[in-house]
Parts: sequence; C-alpha cells; structure tokens
Amino acid sequence: MRRLPSLPARILRAIPMLLICAADARAQTAPPTPDPAKVHDALDKIKKLDESVNASTPALSHAKTHIPELQSLTDPSSDAGDFTARAQAIDKGLKTIDANLLTALSDRSADVQKALDAMPSCDKAELGEDVAASCTTASTDGHVRKSDLDSAKTSLTEQLNEVGPYFKTSLDGPAKELPKLDTLWSAPNDLAAADFAASVQTFKNSCDVYQNAKSFKASIYRSLKTLLKADDPTSNDADAAVIALGDKLKDETGKVNAIFVAFQKTADDNTAKVSDSTTAVAATPIASAQAASDAATAANKAVNGIAAAIAAWPDLEGSIKSCSSADTIHSAQLREAVKGLQDSNKSYARNCRL
Repeated sequence: MRRLPSLPARILRAIPMLLICAADARAQTAPPTPDPAKVHDALDKIKKLDESVNASTPALSHAKTHIPELQSLTDPSSDAGDFTARAQAIDKGLKTIDANLLTALSDRSADVQKALDAMPSCDKAELGEDVAASCTTASTDGHVRKSDLDSAKTSLTEQLNEVGPYFKTSLDGPAKELPKLDTLWSAPNDLAAADFAASVQTFKNSCDVYQNAKSFKASIYRSLKTLLKADDPTSNDADAAVIALGDKLKDETGKVNAIFVAFQKTADDNTAKVSDSTTAVAATPIASAQAASDAATAANKAVNGIAAAIAAWPDLEGSIKSCSSADTIHSAQLREAVKGLQDSNKSYARNCRL
C-alpha cells in the first residue's frame, strides 16, 4: 500500500488557529438574543398604536362620506340639481353629520400622535426581526392615519365654510334676473302679451328660490353653527339677501294688475277694430278688404298672445300667493282684472275671429 504524502509541518501547525478563527467568526455573526423586557414593551406600544388607529376609523369614515357630498352640493357647476334640490340636500346632510365630528377628528389625531411618540425604534438588534417588522408596519400605518385625519378635518372644515357663501351667492341669480323682468313689466302698454307669458317663468323661478331660501336658511345656518362651533360670517348677508329678494318680488307683483288692464284694453280695441273693418268691407268691399284683413291678422296675433298670458295666470297666481303676500284688496283686483281679460278674449273669439 502506498502512503499518502504528509502535509507540510507549517500547515499542520496552522490548523488549530484556523479552527479557532472560524468558530470566532460564527460567534460574531450570530444575532444577539433580544431583551425580553424591551420586546414586551414594544409589543405593548404597537398594540396601543394599532388600537388608536382603529379607534379613529369611524370618525374618518364619517368625514369622508360627507366631504364629497358637500363639495358637489356647493359647486354651481356640478349636476346636483337646482337651488331647491341643493338646499334640501344640504339641510338634510348637515343634520346627519355628528355635531362633534371636527372635534373627534382632532382628538383621534392627537391619540395617534401620542401613540406614535411612545413607539420605540424598530431596531432588529433590540427587538428581533419579527417584532421589528411589526413595529415598522404599525408606525407607518400610524403616520398615514394621522395624515388622513388631519386632511379630513381640514377638508370638512373647508366644505362647511363653503355652504354659507354658496347659499348667499345662489340668491344673486334671481336678484339679477328680476331687473330684466322689471324692465318688461314697468311698461304695460308696450308689453306684448306673449312676452309677458314667457316672463312668468322668471318670476316663478325667483319665487321658488325665495321660498326655499326662507324655509332652509335658519336650519342650515343653525347646523353650521353647531358643527363649526361659531356663527357663519355670511349669515347676516344671507338674511339681507332673502329680504331683498322678497321685496323685489312684491314690487313686481304690484305691476301685474296694470298689465292685465292694458291687455284687456288691447283685446277690446281689437274687437272694435275688427268690427269696424267688417262694417267697412260691407260698405266698400274692394277698398276696405285689405285693411280689414290686416286688422284681423294683427288682432288674432294679439289675442293669441293674450290667451297665452291667461294660461300662465294660474302659475303666476300661485307664486304671488307664496312670495308676495299680496293683500286681500290687491288679490281681488288681480282676479277681477284676469276675469275681465278672459271675458274680452272670449268676446273677440266669439264675435270677431276670422
């Protein structure tokens, strides 16, 4: 049998040292055992942070529900409907918001911050890999939640503060439309009946805004005061705008009687003109035929317009009763004027329409 060659003496002498170094290297790379007390303390603080985050969820969810709703309702360019629909929705929405929601958002944010401040450093060497990972996750979640709570409080406060200006601004539209109506209705003798009939919708729309503003104003601003813990600075301006709109509607109502009287005179004049033309045609058929035809055409056009004005009366009457508080005498005068106009139009239709 052949013998294996022996190792050099110097290598044999180095083997014990190499074994010692290898053992020392293994000893240096082995992780230290975490301090049980520190781990227990870290787990307790992680639990408290998780609890504070979870406890803030209801307030945050409540706020996130109402922020976009209010944003849509106070944005004139949104498809949330007209002023009436928006005012009703705003009033209802504000009443469903917890009176202490803004305070709750602040308190929960403070609770999360307090728990974050108490958190240890998420050091693997001190806590071990698993606990350190849980510590990092909890801290990250805590910072995100605090940011969300603070943002929700800011956004909700901003949206609540937008309600008052929106309410006040919504009254500006009718206030700008009524002067155009005033220009028409202030000149009854020059006002075409068809134009009057078309303008009734402007009065009705303005009346609807006035009625709803008057109905919801106090309730909406009362809710805002409860939620914001302060009076909304636009409250007095909104009161003044509602009163001013009501006064303008009353002013326009006072012009309607003269308009119907003028229309009745037009109807009576048309009847007389057509009757005279008919008599003239009988006397001088060739000479008077064209004039009679023109008179009848003009009269028919005017009477058609008056018929449209009469048809618009029920809506106008309803708005007048709702918004102008017309006194008994004025109301009676209006009804009498409408009856006279109806009688005149019927008389024309019965005797003169070609």
